[in-house]
Amino acid sequence: MIGFDLDGVLISDLRFPDNMSIEEFLEMRKSEPMANFVPRGDYVIVTGRNSTDVSYTMDWIKENLASNMPFRVFHDCPNYTLAAQYKAKIINTKGIRVFIESDKKQVEYLKENCPYCRVVHFSDYISQCLNSI
Repeated sequence: MIGFDLDGVLISDLRFPDNMSIEEFLEMRKSEPMANFVPRGDYVIVTGRNSTDVSYTMDWIKENLASNMPFRVFHDCPNYTLAAQYKAKIINTKGIRVFIESDKKQVEYLKENCPYCRVVHFSDYISQCLNSI
């Protein structure tokens, strides 16, 4: 099974404004126009978003990935500062063999802690593909 991070992979990274609440930020994200791409085949999403944000996330997924919905969305991270550890746990226990991640620090953590998964840094991979054209 292949897994995708959400923010920075399927949806563009946005910087969190200092003068905005998390609810306002997620509402703004929900109305983002489209996904960067819609994966083909079976896939899962593993996000480091806090579990209290699940309704915002699912609304965006239903709106933007309707042509190929994920098999499952793992959205139970207790705290965004523990995102890498949460993702590693899901990858290792759910049999994810390839994972696409946007955050370089998380990529390194996942590579060290997920021995049976090929972890790919999203922007490095895209750059490699573009350079080979």
